[in-house]
Amino acid sequence: QRAELNQMRLECQLREEQLTEAQASLVKNTNEIAQLHAAQAVRDADLLCLQVSNQSKDAEIARLTGVYQAVEATLAQAKTERGSCEAQLQALQAGLIYLHSEFSSPQKKQFGSP
Repeated sequence: QRAELNQMRLECQLREEQLTEAQASLVKNTNEIAQLHAAQAVRDADLLCLQVSNQSKDAEIARLTGVYQAVEATLAQAKTERGSCEAQLQALQAGLIYLHSEFSSPQKKQFGSP
């Protein structure tokens, strides 16, 4: 019976050692899982920051697009006004040329004379 009892003790010690190793492995795996969860949380935070940054950039692009469109509209209006001014200038120049020709011809020089 003693041999049997010693055999059982040895088996119990072996099982205790196996249980201790399994518990250590469980603690190690639990720590690794916690580290993976922490790394995932950091990645999620980074992704959120990138999304916010992209939204901010999209808003800035929209703002700049609006500014660009306003500048284009102002430029188009200025071109229209320039065209109108150029047409008025040409009409004035034609009028001046006409007046000059009218008052510089020999027949018209005596316009004030009876």
